[in-house]
Amino acid sequence: MKNLNLKNTTKIAKWQLFSIGKVLNVTRPKITKLKNLNKNRNNNISRISASILNNGIQDFYSNPPANKGPVIIVNTVAKPFFFYEAFDFLTTGDIAQIESDFKMNERIGLFLSCIMDHAITYLNGEKSFNFGYSLTIKRIKHIKIQLPINIENYIDFSYMDNFIGDLLSDYKMPQIEPVGDSKISLSAAKWKSFKIVDVFDVKTENFISRSEQTKGSTPFVCSFSTNNGIKDFVDVEPDKNNIYKNFVSVSTKGLFGKCFYQEAPAVISNGVVALINKHLNKYNGMFIATVLRNSIEQSFWYRKSIKSNLRTQQINLPVDYSGKVDWNFMEEYILSIPNSNLIQKTGNHFLKNDNKIEP
Repeated sequence: MKNLNLKNTTKIAKWQLFSIGKVLNVTRPKITKLKNLNKNRNNNISRISASILNNGIQDFYSNPPANKGPVIIVNTVAKPFFFYEAFDFLTTGDIAQIESDFKMNERIGLFLSCIMDHAITYLNGEKSFNFGYSLTIKRIKHIKIQLPINIENYIDFSYMDNFIGDLLSDYKMPQIEPVGDSKISLSAAKWKSFKIVDVFDVKTENFISRSEQTKGSTPFVCSFSTNNGIKDFVDVEPDKNNIYKNFVSVSTKGLFGKCFYQEAPAVISNGVVALINKHLNKYNGMFIATVLRNSIEQSFWYRKSIKSNLRTQQINLPVDYSGKVDWNFMEEYILSIPNSNLIQKTGNHFLKNDNKIEP
C-alpha cells in the first residue's frame, strides 16, 4: 500500500490519479452454491449478486456469512456498478470485492464507490466494460481513479469522510422499518390475464431525438435500468414533442423490458414505450411495473422483438367481482408493504434541474 495515512487533516493540496490495485485490495469473495443456501425465520444475511439494483442484494438467508464487510462490491458481468456493503454477506458469484487495509466506514465507502463509478464512465477512455468485455480482477486493479491528496501528499481519507458527512448532514434521513412482506396476501385476489392493449393506451409514435436534446427541466426517459429510467433533463417544445405523465415506461431497446412508473411529465426516447391509463397512480403503477417486468422476462420473444409484441403481451392482474382490473387492490397492496410511506417522498417531482434529489 502506498501513500496511505489516516491523519486527521482535511486541507486538500491536489487530486492525484491512482490505479485501484495500487491503493486497495481487489479479490474474489468466497462463493456459496445456491443449493447450499438455507432459509428459516432468521433470514438476515444478504446474498450479493451481479444485480445493479438494491445495492446488489438479491435475497436474505440464514447461512453464516462467508465474507466480511465493510467492502466495496462491483459486478463483473455486463455494465459494472460499484456499491458500498457495510455488513458481512454471502454471494453466488459474478462479483468482486474491494477492501482496504484500514477500517472503511460508510462515508469513505460511499465516496470511493462514487469515484469508481465516475472513473468507469469518464476517466477510463478505453473499451467500455460490458457483455463480451467484462471486468476481471486484473482489469479492476488497472482502473485509474482520482483521489484527494492532503498537504503531506497522502491520500486524504479524512477529506472523504468529512465530504460525505457534510452532504448527509443536509438531509433528514427517514426512519426505516425492517424488511417484510405485505400484510395483504396476493392470493386474496382473483387474477385474470389481459393483453396490454386492452388495459393501456400504448404510445410509441413520438420521441425526442439526441440531436434535439438541450438541457432543461423535463425528465428524458430512456432504456436505463437505474434512476427510474431517467437519463437526463431536457428542454422541449410542447407543440413539437408529446409530454406524457402518470404512465408506465417500458424499455424496448438496449436493456429490454425495464419498467418504471413515471409520475411527473416526461418525454420518452425511441427506445421506450409509454403505457397510459387514467386509473394509474404511484402505488398501483409500481405494482404493474413489477408484474409487467416479470411477465416480459418470461416471454419467449424476450430480447427479440419486444416493441412489436408488447401490445399483445399478456399480463396477469387482480380483478374485482365484475372481472375488471382491481386498481384499488394493487394500491392497497403496495401501501401495506413496510416503508411504503416513503414512496410519496421519492417521486420525480423531487428531481430538480441539476439532477439532485431534494429531501
